[in-house]
Amino acid sequence: MGVWEYIIYPFKKNPKAWLLFLILIIILLVISEVKADWLDDGSCQINTDCIISGRVVNETTNIPVSDSICNLSVYDINSTFLFTQNFTNLTDGFYNTTINMNGTGTYPSFMLCQRVNDTDIADVSFIVSDPNYNNYLYLFLLLIPLVIFIIGQMEGYYWMTAVSGMSLVLYGIAVYMDYFPRFESNLITNAFSLVIIAIGLYLIGYSSIKMLGGIEQ
Repeated sequence: MGVWEYIIYPFKKNPKAWLLFLILIIILLVISEVKADWLDDGSCQINTDCIISGRVVNETTNIPVSDSICNLSVYDINSTFLFTQNFTNLTDGFYNTTINMNGTGTYPSFMLCQRVNDTDIADVSFIVSDPNYNNYLYLFLLLIPLVIFIIGQMEGYYWMTAVSGMSLVLYGIAVYMDYFPRFESNLITNAFSLVIIAIGLYLIGYSSIKMLGGIEQ
């Protein structure tokens, strides 16, 4: 028995294995939803002015410090430096600066304040969201190839299985390119996309063998 025949043997032996196959996909989606941090909401919105603020106090006396020179350093999720800009000195130790980001996601950021013989640093990371973007809506797009797959299996149309596989491959590529849905973690994004692409390629290969073998008229 060849490698490919060994892989598809359970499905040939027991058609109900396809049901298990679908259940595993659903479980995968549930797990990915739990593991991933969806970017449906955030502290800032895309292409909109957003204020990042911080407060500097004396660690010994707990008195606000208003004579520091502070700047903001912003990085992307891969720790690549993006830009730096100055904070405006307000009152009672508060400092703020306005940003306007054209991309969604988490931006690790730091507030660095310097004064004579002293330096303070604080984590002021922020999340930028898109109010017009809905990750769950895009996740439901995955139901389309699954419905096509189920109909194809019920009616014995392997060309529908092939279409379902191609749709999954395109969907996986879209996830990998960070089009939709979006995850905060690159690891989750890559793992999710590769699994979806692998399933799609499997369905394409399986249906191609069936059709080339003349099973479907």
